[in-house]
Amino acid sequence: MATQLLWRLTITNIIIISLFILLSGVAVYQSACFLVDRITDVGTARQLSFNSTLFQYLWIFSFIAIVAGSLIHYFMMKRMMQPITELTQSMKRLKDGTYPAVLETNSKDEIGQLVEHYNELIILLRENEQNRNKMLTDMAHELRTPLSNINGYLEGLSKGVIEGSPELYQSLHLEAKRITNMMQQLHQVKEWDSLGEQSFPKREMVDIKELAANCVNLFEWELSNQQIDVVCQLDESRLFIHREGIQQVLTNLLQNAIHYYQGKGAIHITGERLETEYKLSVSGPGSFISEENQAAIFERFYRIEVSRSRETGGSGLGLAISKEIIEQHNGTLQLRTDGYHHTFHFKLPLPKRM
Repeated sequence: MATQLLWRLTITNIIIISLFILLSGVAVYQSACFLVDRITDVGTARQLSFNSTLFQYLWIFSFIAIVAGSLIHYFMMKRMMQPITELTQSMKRLKDGTYPAVLETNSKDEIGQLVEHYNELIILLRENEQNRNKMLTDMAHELRTPLSNINGYLEGLSKGVIEGSPELYQSLHLEAKRITNMMQQLHQVKEWDSLGEQSFPKREMVDIKELAANCVNLFEWELSNQQIDVVCQLDESRLFIHREGIQQVLTNLLQNAIHYYQGKGAIHITGERLETEYKLSVSGPGSFISEENQAAIFERFYRIEVSRSRETGGSGLGLAISKEIIEQHNGTLQLRTDGYHHTFHFKLPLPKRM
């Protein structure tokens, strides 16, 4: 493709240069012949000889100029179009299903910018492919254990190796419920991903204090059984938010604080009205989180304690979903911890005054 374009540009250039030089040569020839003809002491023979010699030289010089100009133009264009040639070959490799190496460019012109944008696209596609493969691998790993348990017990029941009991059926029900919850969470992740830069169609003015109180009420029975106190200290404020989304974030954070609760002390839910933002945080004592785990805790399917997460029904998607929701509100979900006492906090913009 690039070679064909190069030859088309070269042929076009040859035609333009040839026309320009030939027209210029004819003009010079006619002007010189006219001036010589005006000289009175020049005879007819000398006039004809001058015209013939000038015509020959003009043809020679015109031919040299056309060839030299065409060659110079060809090699200059070939050098300028080298990035396009490499770009074309790279796209062919991408089309064949392999991710090509990043192209080098030192140019800052339009072609250089095109190559830079293409390199960014390649990097983004490669990262998306890696994330997709990782997610598929994690999904297969997460589904393998409960499905194997269910299949093993059902096979044992069908062959009469083991006898059914309420406890066994309850365990199978919990395993099936965990798979269902995981599928629902994956669907939620997909929904929040698909929103991208779009604004929420269901944003509304919400009393954040009332919303937090509703989230706490959902865990009243569980908190009572585990004898965990919850302290809510929230400033009064109404925020323009996606109600279900922020409620899901608070629910996920509070659920994690309860399920991974270790030590003494209450779980604190605080809300602070700042100058232009409202800061929400959920904090409490919990199992140890190392610095390495802190950096990866918001990744999908990431769990600090796999065995404990399976006991509590965790899938490693709650914080990933919460992170997506907060980012759609132009905020960031962060963790502050000393290792054993954890605080998850995020900020939401206050509605602008009219």
